[in-house]
Amino acid sequence: MKAIIITPNGAERILLAQVLQQAGLSVQPTDNFDSFVQGWASTSVDLVILALPAEQLQMAMPQTRLITNAPLIVIADFINDSARVALYKAGADLVLVRPYSPRLLMVQAGIMAQQGYARSAQQPIRQLVAPMPAESFLSGSRQRSATLYS
Repeated sequence: MKAIIITPNGAERILLAQVLQQAGLSVQPTDNFDSFVQGWASTSVDLVILALPAEQLQMAMPQTRLITNAPLIVIADFINDSARVALYKAGADLVLVRPYSPRLLMVQAGIMAQQGYARSAQQPIRQLVAPMPAESFLSGSRQRSATLYS
């Protein structure tokens, strides 16, 4: 089974790759969401992990769901409940908030990849996912930033 990790953070990419390899998955890490979208047709993936900044997640979620129904784990900075709900409505199967437990992620990712493999993850979803409202998603990040930097 194969997983793809999409994150611009090199240290997190290495950590996630180690965790997924411990779960028995082969890993294809990338730092560029656009290259993932362009290369999707030549890639067979059973699990997708998006660990992108909040602004990129808003764009990436609907695009990811248009090209795959593979289980999707989203890793985000601190977000409020409304932002989590928006991520789930946009197509996330699991939303993790930093800091997250690598041990729990290893178990969750292994199970989700098996489910993705079983449901033929390469079939694209044909219906458009409702766009995520920017206000609800970004508000949690802005609130935390305001708290941290005031």
